[in-house]
Amino acid sequence: MKALLKKVLFAFHATLLFPAILLMKFHGEKDIIRQDIDRWINNRDLPLKNNVFGFVNLLAFYKECRNVFYYRIGKWRYFTCFFYPAMPTAFIYSGRGKIGPGFDIAHGTSVHILAKSIGQNCTVFQNVTIGSGRKGDLPVIGNNAWICAGANVLGGITLGDNVIVGAGTTVTKNIESNSTVASQRLCYIMRDGEKVDWMPV
Repeated sequence: MKALLKKVLFAFHATLLFPAILLMKFHGEKDIIRQDIDRWINNRDLPLKNNVFGFVNLLAFYKECRNVFYYRIGKWRYFTCFFYPAMPTAFIYSGRGKIGPGFDIAHGTSVHILAKSIGQNCTVFQNVTIGSGRKGDLPVIGNNAWICAGANVLGGITLGDNVIVGAGTTVTKNIESNSTVASQRLCYIMRDGEKVDWMPV
């Protein structure tokens, strides 16, 4: 019975997502979309394969994946997003072709992405802003970046390959490849009702 219900549920979602399935297979960026799917499955440790069944499950149950897929297919998204809308709190403003394959929004709450370019296998968590600084310049992010919750990457800076930006960190300067950056360590600014001068906890 459980297997039958699983098949019925898949058939239901696959019917509604049929235009998306066609685009996944035949769109000009189909190879990039395939690499995205691999990344989504691996990051979530899901028991899925990179096939139609896996794709349908991802779009049906993981709204963040829809945002990336709709970014890839551009105007064609209007044929697919009626029954499966994008997550309304995750925004990708970068032009098509500016974000490399394997891009993943791990949690889509309050995510804003506007970069000059982003390399392969970038992972972004919730409450992340990637965007312009005072001069309007946009960041360049290398391959395999990992941008954790609450981080901000701002201005015309460059993050090298394999960079990890720690939670709550604001980056406004260039970061070398193979680096991890994090905010100042946790400090007291008040104790017993009195101000203190950034005393480490």
